[in-house]
Order: sequence, then structure tokens, then C-alpha cells
Amino acid sequence: MKKRKSNIELLRIVMILMVILNYYLNGDMGGLLNHTQSNTPNYYLGRLLYSMCVVAVNVFVIITGYFSYSKKEVKVSKVIKLILIMIFYGVLLCIIAIMFNKLNITHLEISMSNIVENIFSQWFVIIYAALYLNIPFINLIINKISKKQFEILLIINLFFFSIWPTFFTNVTSKDAGYGIVNFVILYFIGAYIRLYGVNFSVNSLWIYIITTLCTVGLNLVLDVVIKTNSWSNRAWSYSSIFNIIGSISIFLLFKSMRLPYNKYINQLATYTFSVYIIDVNTVFNKVWYRDLFHCYKYYNSSLMIINAIYSTIGIYIICIIIEFIRRKIFYKIDMLINKINYKISTQ
Repeated sequence: MKKRKSNIELLRIVMILMVILNYYLNGDMGGLLNHTQSNTPNYYLGRLLYSMCVVAVNVFVIITGYFSYSKKEVKVSKVIKLILIMIFYGVLLCIIAIMFNKLNITHLEISMSNIVENIFSQWFVIIYAALYLNIPFINLIINKISKKQFEILLIINLFFFSIWPTFFTNVTSKDAGYGIVNFVILYFIGAYIRLYGVNFSVNSLWIYIITTLCTVGLNLVLDVVIKTNSWSNRAWSYSSIFNIIGSISIFLLFKSMRLPYNKYINQLATYTFSVYIIDVNTVFNKVWYRDLFHCYKYYNSSLMIINAIYSTIGIYIICIIIEFIRRKIFYKIDMLINKINYKISTQ
């Protein structure tokens, strides 16, 4: 079997670190964006960092399109495994959250509702599973249309589901890019890059920097000038045209790297999905950021960026250790799931 080069695997690692950092900044999780004083260095730095990292989820989907564009069948066992991992960590982290008094069990009905929602509410898992199971059918379109037709398809959908909701109204995209429509568009983009390539007239890094600054500017205009929270969310929408272009540029940047196969990078990249599942747990993530790494002490501190880096790397390492232990304990179960032969196929 040909060994996969490590440039894209390194990209996966960088993107999951960006996800962890974004949740450090997230107003409802780590809390920084909701608690920094206005017009202070941390106020602007937090927005800059968030705008830099918001591309991460999009990049994961682009990677999927890049590698899966020619598949005529997919294994159902992969989706089963993803959902079981989601449920496992949902249950485990709820139990830990109760131990840390982060989940009130006094009112049983409310608590059970929170627990059930927390276990099954990993939106990325569900939408990604839906995308994955549709890959053979999406690929029928990709492999039967010409380059020109593919470009027209991308232009139409990017205009209505990315450009339009970025600058005008969100009538065409009410999910801020969290839904299947944006995932399919990103999948198309990844497949197009694999089939035909994309070459920007300037360096991909500069495109990424420019789109990041556009995202920051849009956020400040909508949040500070217009002072409408519903509008400010558009800047950080996954379907924002700036974030989509930024996702493409950072993908192309890593794609162009000449990084040969490295078994350590490739092995570490296999932990990406589980790290994501552990970190984004809505009940438990405050334990990470606020109780374990005390990020609330640094909202308005000059040491905020140090704490942010320390927390991001620390959480990443802890999540890998947790997933390593899970793999050791459930190795035989994972092998049994992998043996499920049922496939969704267009052949």
C-alpha cells in the first residue's frame, strides 16, 4: 500500500489545534470573547485569533472531498464507529461533569434532557455522517460533468449559499454553514482541487491573511458599528465567503508543502476526530478551559496569549491520552465494527 504523504496529515493536526483554540475564545465555552473589555488589546486579539481559526472545520470537509472524490462505495462501519465514539464520550464526559458539579442533577427531568442532548448533539458528527453516506452519489455528479459544468455548479452554489448570506440576508443559509449544504459545497471544492487544481495569482498564505483580516473587519463593523449580534455572527459563519476562501488557501498552502511520509505525524493525525469529540462536549468543555486551565483569570491579562497556547496544547495532549486509553480498552470492539461489510455503493 502506498504510504500517504504527511503534509495533509500535518494539516489535520494544525486544524484541530485551531478548533481547540477557537473554543478557548468562544464566548459560551472558554468565554474570552464575551468577557474582554471593549477596545483593549485582548478584545481585538481575541477577534483576530478567532477569525484565523474559524476556517478549521471547513478544511476538514475540503480534505474529505480531496481524497474521496472517486469513491463508488463507502463502508457503513465507519459511520457506526463515529457515532459510537460520540455516544461513548458523551456519556463519559457527562458523568465527569456531574462529578465537577457542572451538571445539576437536582431537577431530574431537566438533567436527563441535558444529558441526552449532550450525548447526541455533536452536530459535526451527524452532518459529516450524512455527507459521508452520500459520497458515492455526490461522486456520480462529480465524475460525469465537465470542468466547465463543475465550475458553473460551484459558482451558482457559492453565490447563493456563501456570498449572498455574507453580505445581504441569511435567507438562503440559516444555519451559518453548519448544515449539509455547506458541507456538500466544501466537498465539491475539495474534489475540484484534486481533479483540476487551483492556483491563486498570489501566494496562498497571503490570501489566508487577507481573508482573515476581512473576517475581522466584517465582525467589527457588524458588532461595533451596527451593534447587531445577529449580524456579527455572519463574519464567523462557516459559509462566509471569506472563510471559505481562507479554508481553500490554507489547504493549498499545506498541499504545496514537500513533506514526505512521517509515521509519527500520520499516526498522530488519526486522533483528530476523537480529540474534536472530547473537546467540543458542551457540558464538559467549561471544565477544560475554566476549571483546569483557569482561562477566566486571563480574559483581560497581558498573559492571555500564553494561557491560550498553554491551554490549547494541554487539552490536545490530554485528549490524545484519553483516546489512546479508549483504543486500548475497546480494541476488540473496534475491530468487530471494522469487520461490518455492509457498503453503500453506486456500482
